This record gives sequence, C-alpha cells and structure tokens, in this order.
Amino acid sequence: AVQAADVVASGKFGNDGGNITWTLTNDNVLTLTGSGEMGSLYYTETPWYSYYSDITEVIIGDNITDIGDTIFMESNIKKVTIGNDVKTIGSSAFSWSSNLEEVIFGESVEVVGDYAFDSCSNLKEIIIPDSVESIGNWAFYDCNGIENLTIGKSVKSIGYDAFYHCSKL
Repeated sequence: AVQAADVVASGKFGNDGGNITWTLTNDNVLTLTGSGEMGSLYYTETPWYSYYSDITEVIIGDNITDIGDTIFMESNIKKVTIGNDVKTIGSSAFSWSSNLEEVIFGESVEVVGDYAFDSCSNLKEIIIPDSVESIGNWAFYDCNGIENLTIGKSVKSIGYDAFYHCSKL
C-alpha cells in the first residue's frame, strides 16, 4: 500500500506577506500552495534553504501567479509541475539545475524569463504551451540534452540565444 509522505518542514512566504505555504515531505517533494505572487528570492534566502539539496521535485499549486527570479537556481530538482495560474517564470528561476529532467507547464504561462532554464542539461523534452507569448533571452541556453522541442502557437518573441548550445535540436 502507498503511504502518504510525512511533512518534514513547512512555513509561509510570498510577496503578500505569507500568501504562499511551502511544505516539504520526506519523499523530497516541495509543494507550494496559496495564491498570488511568490516574489523573487535568491535561492539561498528561501525559507526551505536548509533542505535545498534534498529537494528533487517541486509542485507549484494553482492560484500562484508567478515563479520568482532565482528562487530554484542551482537546485537538485528533477521534476517541476507548474500550476495553471502561473503567468510568469522569473529570470534564472531554475538556471543551473543540472538534474532537472521534466518541466510540466501550466495552462496560463505567458512569459518564460531570461535565463529561466539556462544550463539545465538533463532536460530532454520541452513542450511550451499555447499560452506562452514570450521566451526570454538565454531562456534555455546550454540545455544540451533537449532532443524534442514544441513551441506553442502564441509565441510572439523568442529572445537572444534562447536555445543556443542546444546541440541535439
């Protein structure tokens, strides 16, 4: 039988003074729930930083509207699920997360920020949904593991060197 994971740590943070709850379970999954803006935090300033190297999956719940700049930079995350109300993935949000293998985009992402997935060398496939309008400069720079790329029909701009050094494309 599958057992529910135990909570290791939890707390509140966010742009609106605690509008987002973070929960880390013993299966190394960080789940963010709540609503509104996450805001930008340098990854070493996140409230879960003492567990940072253990986190292998991040689930960003619906009703959260952004992923902050640099918040998951240089992580050991392997999988990210982005909620259906996230509109913006911030600059360097997941950059240099070389273990990242899978990103599931929500239905409302409009902007993939500069350097958002820079040097995520284990990404194999990226499906950018139809909601995305802008892919930032160097957004997937040096993601040399990407073999399959699907770009949604609403993309109006692709930034400078957005897919540079993606040698398998």
